[in-house]
Amino acid sequence: MRKLFGWSVFLFVYLVTFSGNSQAWSRVIDFNDGSVGASVQTTGGLDDAGGGTKFSNEVTLDGTHSARMSIAEGAEGFGSWGGILNFPSDLRTGDEFWVQFYMYIPESFYISTPSNGSLKFLRIRTATTSGSNGGYNDFQIMDDGTNADAVYRFIKEGVWDRGWMQIGKASERSKLLPRNRWFKVELALSFGVSPVSEGGNSYVRYWVNDELVWNGNYAQTLSGSGHIADALYIFTYWNGKAPKTQSLYIDNIVMTSNTPQNRDSQGFPYIGDRGIDDIPTDGDDIDSPPAKVEKFFVE
Repeated sequence: MRKLFGWSVFLFVYLVTFSGNSQAWSRVIDFNDGSVGASVQTTGGLDDAGGGTKFSNEVTLDGTHSARMSIAEGAEGFGSWGGILNFPSDLRTGDEFWVQFYMYIPESFYISTPSNGSLKFLRIRTATTSGSNGGYNDFQIMDDGTNADAVYRFIKEGVWDRGWMQIGKASERSKLLPRNRWFKVELALSFGVSPVSEGGNSYVRYWVNDELVWNGNYAQTLSGSGHIADALYIFTYWNGKAPKTQSLYIDNIVMTSNTPQNRDSQGFPYIGDRGIDDIPTDGDDIDSPPAKVEKFFVE
């Protein structure tokens, strides 16, 4: 395993340094130090709304534990489905943010959100100068069997005139949202009121298994220039209530406001390869997972 990291990681690590952002930070969570069946939130792996997310050894990425996120049939799930990770410090206009983690979705997991059409997946909370809700950056997974020619979609609440932005083609669903195997997702945002396409700095980018899926250089990420971003929501709410009781798994989260050293094929900074061996592919034994994330650094 190629080692890219400089600090041993146990359950989670905060790193704060000075960089292009006024006070850049990183947070790393590997879910390896909890007891199977215990709530991840009780150990600090999640900060809020994650009471039902449990340590699990049912499907593991690195041979120890993952986080099992479960929802009950007929539930909306807030407080028990997924969870919230607070930012160590607020991000403002001109700041950038990256989050990457691994996810395992069983074949039987069914995504259906009556009257909505997509499932809340990754949301970045923003707040106004007075501290009120500034609208979420809302990245969602399209329903299984949708008629829309997309796999994901994004909207910035509060700037509704920009509308939904669709990501991926329905024909690529098995590649961009695979089942019965671990895959890696990464989301990046630059915070601002003017998109890159209009001469500003705001963008949203999304990668699956280190391949750029969407360069949203026309996305607005703040509704006002004085607004801030302060938390990441992973799932947390099921619009239209869950169609059945079911679970999926995530592992090895890194989120940072410090510009990563790696560059993708387009030259964009991204977390990318963290020194974890290649994840299992179709036909590989998912119970013989890659090596543990051992170390991490930021500059």
